[in-house]
Amino acid sequence: MPREWFLVPLFVIDEAVQKIKDGTIAKFRYDPEKASLVSN
Repeated sequence: MPREWFLVPLFVIDEAVQKIKDGTIAKFRYDPEKASLVSN
């Protein structure tokens, strides 16, 4: 059961959902230090 989701800002979740929809999510990872999605 994941428990870390609350550490991700809502705008990053919105961005991740958009990337899932357009099929580009595999090209990104979450960087906790920057609190954003970054290219792999």
